[in-house]
Amino acid sequence: MNPAGQSADGIALNIVTFETEQALTNHRFITVASALPGLISSFDPPSAQTGKNQRKASGGRVYCSVESGIGVDANQGVPPWEGCNRSSGKQDCDMDDIELRREVLEELAWAPHLDATNVVATVRDGVVNLTSVVSSLAEKRAAERAVWHVRGVRGIAQEIEVQIPEARRYSDDEIAHQVLNALRWDTQIPQDRVQVTFERGIVTLTGSVDWQFQRAEAEERVQQLSGVRRLDNRIIVVPSVPPDDTKRRIERALHRHAQLHAAKIVVDVEGKKIILTGEVSSVDARHAAEDAAWSAAGVAEVSNGLVVQP
Repeated sequence: MNPAGQSADGIALNIVTFETEQALTNHRFITVASALPGLISSFDPPSAQTGKNQRKASGGRVYCSVESGIGVDANQGVPPWEGCNRSSGKQDCDMDDIELRREVLEELAWAPHLDATNVVATVRDGVVNLTSVVSSLAEKRAAERAVWHVRGVRGIAQEIEVQIPEARRYSDDEIAHQVLNALRWDTQIPQDRVQVTFERGIVTLTGSVDWQFQRAEAEERVQQLSGVRRLDNRIIVVPSVPPDDTKRRIERALHRHAQLHAAKIVVDVEGKKIILTGEVSSVDARHAAEDAAWSAAGVAEVSNGLVVQP
């Protein structure tokens, strides 16, 4: 095994190369595509090349021109540039994406209510894609929300599948009983305003409520229940009070918020609809701004056009 050095300007690359595929296997690392047709003898700048595979390091960026090859991250045991190169031909793989992917994986592993063992995260231009198979809808939502908090994430896409273990599979009647009880015993959800239907572990919520927080509360309660593998929330918000000085009140709420007071957010009001535009520093802040807008009396719809610029 030949450890990689540093780039010409001293940036540590945290990449190692292996002389044989067997050495790769022995160190529990994985292949990106197919096995190398030869071997990478070094990773010293300006380039390391074998056949059609090339890695070139310079100025804090790793440039990948890859049709097949093996790359590993010395700390994580996974390709640090995975997700940056999805097709043949030259594509550049920003070192920021490599570091961001590492931090996303650390945050997923840090969450005590989430088994991140099988979660795969790829990053491209600050957008995180999560793929995995998890045992509950709650775990799926937990994975997505954990990524919200990571600095530098500009967007999230997820392809996480919920597969209920045999021990937690229930009939639609049993799930219906659980859901109705959960909604009935929650004091924040208005009685007899939310209807529920079930089919093969898929729960659909319909009806109307006065506030968005009530709609969100119903969703939160249902997604925590065993046996639910998908939730379709069709509850609509029908305010029982008219809007009152909405724009100013929302702007004041944004100013009070620790994450948002310095953000460049523009609030427009069209009747009962709020339109948010501008920039925020994180996905978490984007959701916080939307929550603040929903908290205004008389709001029936929020259009969130905020752009994340870390």
